[in-house]
Amino acid sequence: MTSPKLNFKISPRYDIDGYFLLKKSWNNKESFQKKFLSSFSGSYNLSDEKITTKKEFKLRRISLLQKTKEIKSAWKKIDNHFSALSRQLFNNISKAKRSCIVYPSIWPSFLRDLKKDRISFPYDRGTNHALFVISHEILHILFYDYLYFKFKNLRKIISSEQVWAFSEVLNVIIQNTKEWHELTGLKAQPYPQHKNLYQQMNTYWKKHSTIDEMIIHFLTNPQSQ
Repeated sequence: MTSPKLNFKISPRYDIDGYFLLKKSWNNKESFQKKFLSSFSGSYNLSDEKITTKKEFKLRRISLLQKTKEIKSAWKKIDNHFSALSRQLFNNISKAKRSCIVYPSIWPSFLRDLKKDRISFPYDRGTNHALFVISHEILHILFYDYLYFKFKNLRKIISSEQVWAFSEVLNVIIQNTKEWHELTGLKAQPYPQHKNLYQQMNTYWKKHSTIDEMIIHFLTNPQSQ
């Protein structure tokens, strides 16, 4: 697959959109409020998220500009290597060539908005952490594109919980391989609810380390679950 061209932007509007997208997908609204309120040192409430976000962006303006510039520069240094690894991983299939907006987020969770081609990243947790998150989200985009174009019979389940869990675990496995780990030096961890699936997929990957074999075994074979 062709890695998307990344356009780094700083925008409270993008972060507001991302906030509401996360809020919509969060199961426990009370834990969501608690987690997101902890992002701020001031005495904010989230009754008006738009005002809160704009205030924070204004307060953090200099830091956001400086850190985003550093992260953009750091990404340029690994971009070619990332693209080469991606082409190898996805069998040089070049179907979806797109550009993505990549923006810093003040929130404690990060996302990819496939409909709007946006990725958020942490700007204040270190450059390598930001690169790790960006790599993780682009891998998701490439995987979903690959699945859509290569496995047309699976399009009907592409938005399912099953495919999302598979994609998350696959990312963990890939980002912990020697070549991918060298990009950021950080170790990926599966979500707690995916530990059993991770053990199954990691064991299978060691013997059948291709994307196609993993997809066929875990997404087309009901006996594998």
